[in-house]
Amino acid sequence: LKGKRVSDRIRKFRESDQVDLNNDGVVDEEDIENFAEFLEDPFHDDKDIQYDINPNITNLVIVGGVEVRNGRVGRVNTAPQQLLEAIVMDHLVAQKACVGIASMHAVGGYMGLVQVSDWLNMQVPVLMLDTRKRKTYENKYPDEHVKDRQDKEMSPEQLEKEQQAAAERANQRVDVLFKIFNEMKISDCKLEQDLREQNTGKVDIFELNRLAHFHTTLLPQAKSVGDSKLLIFEAIQEQADAALTFNDDEPARRFRELINEVTEFLIEREFKAYWDLKPDEEIEELKLKNDITSWKQLYKTEIVDARAAIYCVLTHSLTFSSHVTDLSTL
Repeated sequence: LKGKRVSDRIRKFRESDQVDLNNDGVVDEEDIENFAEFLEDPFHDDKDIQYDINPNITNLVIVGGVEVRNGRVGRVNTAPQQLLEAIVMDHLVAQKACVGIASMHAVGGYMGLVQVSDWLNMQVPVLMLDTRKRKTYENKYPDEHVKDRQDKEMSPEQLEKEQQAAAERANQRVDVLFKIFNEMKISDCKLEQDLREQNTGKVDIFELNRLAHFHTTLLPQAKSVGDSKLLIFEAIQEQADAALTFNDDEPARRFRELINEVTEFLIEREFKAYWDLKPDEEIEELKLKNDITSWKQLYKTEIVDARAAIYCVLTHSLTFSSHVTDLSTL
C-alpha cells in the first residue's frame, strides 16, 4: 500500500506543475525536502487508492515490485509482475487449449494491442470481433474458375503464358482489394461523423472493432508462419530462403503495400481519436508549453509500438476475425 501510494503521488506530482514547491523559481534541495515530506504524509481517503485482498481467491502470489533505495520506499516496478504473467501464460498455453478474444476498445489503448501481439507470438490464436453495424463488401476476384494444370505437361512457351496469366489474376485481386480499402476508409470516417451528429461521442474509440473489420474484409486468409517445432536458427534460415524465392513478384509487393497502408490508416484513426478526446484547454496548453500541435507529435513514441503490433496482428496466421453477428463464420 505504501509503495502504491508513493507511486500514485509521484505521478500526480509530475502532472501537477508543482515541482517548485516553495515558488522561488528554481528546483533546489528545499523543494526535494518538501517533496519527501509530501510523500511521507499519512493516508488520505480522498488522495490515496487503497486495496484489499479478494476473499474468494484460492491462491495468492506476492510479486516484489516495490523499489527501495537507501532505505526509502520508491515507485512501484511492474516488470516482475509482467514477467510472472508471461511465464504463467506460456505454461498454460503449453498445457491447455486457449484462445484470446479482442473487441471494442483495448484496456490501455494501443498497449492492449501490443498485448494481443504478444498472445500471437506465444502461439495463442486471437479472435477479433467487430460489434459495429457495418456495410459488407465482396472481395471476389477472377480466379475461381482457373483449371488445375499441375498434371498437364506444358512447353516452355505455355508455361510462361500460364505464369503471366496467374500474375495478371493476382494483380486483379490486389486491384479489387485496394478499391475496397478506399471504400472502407470513406465508410469508417462517415461512421465517426454519424457519432458526432448523434451526440454519442466525439470520436469512435473502438479501435479493435475497426481492426477486426479491416482484417475480415481484406485479410481473411493469413499465410502459415512455418513449422513451430523448428529450432530458432533453422526457422530464420527457412524464412531467409523463402524470401529469396517467394513473394518477389509484383502482386506480392503491391499486397505488402496494401497491408502497410491499412496499418497506417488504423494508426491514424486510433491516435487521432485520442487527440480529439482531449479538452481544448489541454490542447492549447500543449501548444504553448511544448509546441505540440498534432497527434503525430504527441504520440510519436507510442506510434512506433502500435505500428509493430498492428502489423503483427494483421499478418499473423493465428489471427481470426468476424463480425459478432456472423454466426456461420464464428
